[in-house]
Amino acid sequence: MAFASSSAISSFLCHSRSKEPIFSSKSSSSVLTGRRAFGSIRAAQVSPRRRSQNVEGDIFVDSTCIDCDTCRWMVPEVFTRVDNMSAVIKQPTCKEERLNALQALLSCPTGSIRTETPPTDIREAQETFPLTLDQDKLPGVFHCGFHSKKSFGATSYLILHHEGNILVDSPRYIEKLAGKIEKMGGVRYMFLTHRDDVADHKKWAERFKCTRILHSGDVQPSTSDVELKLEGSGPWKLYEDVELIHTPGHTEGSVCLFHKPLKALFTGDHLTKYESGMSIIEKYNHCSVPLQLESVERLINLDFNWVIPGHGRRAHFKDGEEKAKNLEALVQKHREKQLIIGYKDKVKDFEKTQLRIPSSFRKKAANLQMMASGKTPGLTQEANDCTYEATTDNFNNNTDVFDDIKQRFLAFKKLKYMDNLEHYKNLADAQAPKFLVIACADSRVCPSAVLGFQPGEAFTVRNIANLVPPYESGPTETKAALQFSVNTLEVENILVIGHSRCGGIQALMGMEEVDSRNFIHNWVVVGKKAKESTKAVASNLHFDHQCQHCEKTSINHSLERLLGYPWIEEKVRKGSLSLHGGYYDFVNCTFEKWTVDYGGKKEDGGIAVKNRSVW
Repeated sequence: MAFASSSAISSFLCHSRSKEPIFSSKSSSSVLTGRRAFGSIRAAQVSPRRRSQNVEGDIFVDSTCIDCDTCRWMVPEVFTRVDNMSAVIKQPTCKEERLNALQALLSCPTGSIRTETPPTDIREAQETFPLTLDQDKLPGVFHCGFHSKKSFGATSYLILHHEGNILVDSPRYIEKLAGKIEKMGGVRYMFLTHRDDVADHKKWAERFKCTRILHSGDVQPSTSDVELKLEGSGPWKLYEDVELIHTPGHTEGSVCLFHKPLKALFTGDHLTKYESGMSIIEKYNHCSVPLQLESVERLINLDFNWVIPGHGRRAHFKDGEEKAKNLEALVQKHREKQLIIGYKDKVKDFEKTQLRIPSSFRKKAANLQMMASGKTPGLTQEANDCTYEATTDNFNNNTDVFDDIKQRFLAFKKLKYMDNLEHYKNLADAQAPKFLVIACADSRVCPSAVLGFQPGEAFTVRNIANLVPPYESGPTETKAALQFSVNTLEVENILVIGHSRCGGIQALMGMEEVDSRNFIHNWVVVGKKAKESTKAVASNLHFDHQCQHCEKTSINHSLERLLGYPWIEEKVRKGSLSLHGGYYDFVNCTFEKWTVDYGGKKEDGGIAVKNRSVW
């Protein structure tokens, strides 16, 4: 059924309140095995999917983790984020920590948290759900646990109310959990904040015969039978002290629940808190970021101090002033980002024009080398002609290309420099990068753009084909950078990054002899050993495939040559420096990473590798 106004829903709710909750008489006494049952859980023998990032011990996270953040906000002292997944950073050291870790295990939506031995204390953890959030500050509010993969691990809450309990979003359906909730008074209303976090709503509705509430803007085929579809922009009164507030933006029909006595706002995916601060989860916005910011602004004057989200951490503000300050800062930050959306589009258009340089210009540019021995005036005139054609075709009738660069700088200054002024002031005094990055000079493979290195994080050397010259060769800027970064800056990691369709490697694979007048050939000959290795095993392949093989082989040979530098080899041997290889395939947008295993079994390139992964 659909309701077009606030008064209409109030009438429906008043009628609904006269009904007593109806519960099924299903028995929950049987004990089942397997992760989905609220009974005993069988732990796997040492799992082959155990991530190496876990510390040693009984509890671990495997490679099926979807990075939903559940375990990290539940037990931050045990779980952390490493390489875009959760991992155990510290094994529980007391009974309470162990209990909390097992609660996270039960709540994990993908069963990615495991134990090496069967957990004999799992029943104790099972019996704790629903969990009290804060008995003193949030009495009557419980965390249901048992997050669902269907909702990407969203949190579901049970709110006790004398007129009928409210289930906020849907957890995974577990019969024994339902039995526990039944003993607490059952469920009268299942409030679905938005379309994403509905999970097993049908099973819960059938179990408790409760009224499901969802905004009509978010109704999908799977929720078409929801009993109460909110229409319009509200607000709607659920009870005298509980109000539903339309907050469109994340989705069209996103709605928050406001519990007035507790001053608590249940926000779904509209508003949350991460370690970095308040967030609108912009990355997963399904509707409109500007609209979501307007919805956040409208909440500033609402009298709440708690943000209780579907994803992320709860936020508690000491007073309205602190709340307003945080929300205003959040809106301002995103508004500034919105101001440069037009600029970003302009940059994209500019970059696209670089691919549309007229063929006449390309032909003339290709002939410049041949003309270099000719008369200077002719070369100058030819270059001027080429520049004129490129300018008129690409830069909109003499628009200065530096206008775009200027806008990029001003955007950097406003959105990064000024927002992180203290950090940049510290960088002005000294740098302490953790990485030395050796990458190709190719304009398509900037490591800061691809891997997100920020100022101060990576000392970077870029040359043709990302080559490391032998220690015995003469002085080069790459060798000077190695000495300075390793001995003076004391970087902890050296990362050599190669890439697909590398022109330097193509030159290496295609050259027949060294030309003393050809600077490119004289440089890439450093990689001759990689070429020979490739020819030995891939000579029957097409030239392009030979180049691809050599691109990766050359990285390993550069890593091998790094170990020929005495001060580098010593630090690697002592464990204070790690060497890594990386390969960026910009055709398919993948990144392969591996680490040198010093002293391990050697592979091609004279090194042993470990921790190989593809992102």
